[in-house]
Amino acid sequence: MIEIIKALVEAIVTGIPGIRAAKREKKFRKLGVDLFLLYVKLNEVTLTAGEIIHQLEDFTTRTEQEVSEGDYWSDSRIRRLVSHQSRKLEEVLSLLDFNSILVQVLEPQAYNQIVPLLAFKNGAIRTLQGILITRHLPLDPTRDEVEDWSLRISRRNYTTDRARAEIDHHIQRQGWRWRETALHLWDWDADTQAQIVQYLERRQPREQLEEIKSALALLRSSLMENFTMADILLEVER
Repeated sequence: MIEIIKALVEAIVTGIPGIRAAKREKKFRKLGVDLFLLYVKLNEVTLTAGEIIHQLEDFTTRTEQEVSEGDYWSDSRIRRLVSHQSRKLEEVLSLLDFNSILVQVLEPQAYNQIVPLLAFKNGAIRTLQGILITRHLPLDPTRDEVEDWSLRISRRNYTTDRARAEIDHHIQRQGWRWRETALHLWDWDADTQAQIVQYLERRQPREQLEEIKSALALLRSSLMENFTMADILLEVER
């Protein structure tokens, strides 16, 4: 899941030149409000992801006896965090669709990056959210998968509904595998601990989280450079 969050943040940051060019648009202040809200929501998603990673890391330090005895409060914490993350992703999706000015002004490269994340009905973000709702923590897709999407899309035109539906179908097929590899959030045992250890070692989510934070810092800087608080407040008050 962390790879999808990272891909989304990087796509928005990559698209910033297009956002700057939108200064000539009448809806520029509305764009500033949407971008500010998106930054806030992405920051909340990132903070929650950090707390989830912390819970996973903490579980790997438990002794065999502690794991066998179980920890109701630990299970409860991770479930609350996952439920919270599902709601935050829904809030992000509410700001991003193909008709929103924010998506329309993105640079072509950024647009290509964001297509598989939003798609038409069942993009990667919506698919992950669906898994979270079932009290499972999705560990996929991998970084290689996300990069493969961008390469695949860069070779074609996915601006039509039919083309985005094709991406939907691809993501839907991948989603079944993501569900199979997702981490269940109850009665964690030694096998669960081994699965988490393998995930942390192979995928390095903590490192990716730091990269997301750096990208968000760039997004914040761009906000400060291109919009004033007066711009945003004037639009909110309209």
